Amino acid sequence: MRMRGVKVFDAVSLSRQLDWLIVPAHQCRDEHDEQRLIAAHFRLPHEPWQPYQAFVHPVVIQRSRRRVLFRQESGLEL
Repeated sequence: MRMRGVKVFDAVSLSRQLDWLIVPAHQCRDEHDEQRLIAAHFRLPHEPWQPYQAFVHPVVIQRSRRRVLFRQESGLEL
């Protein structure tokens, strides 16, 4: 089971979005597995840059006993 999606926060201007991925905990046991999944599914973080102040925040990881949630916010600073 691997679930993945995108949540758009500002549907009018499409200026912010949240990319997410949920995997079972047994498929992501250590930091090496986390980094492998991040490299495969997410973009490299960067500070806002011109001309539209586009940004990508680092991936945030939340663990429970059964699942691991990866999420990354990106968008435009208006």
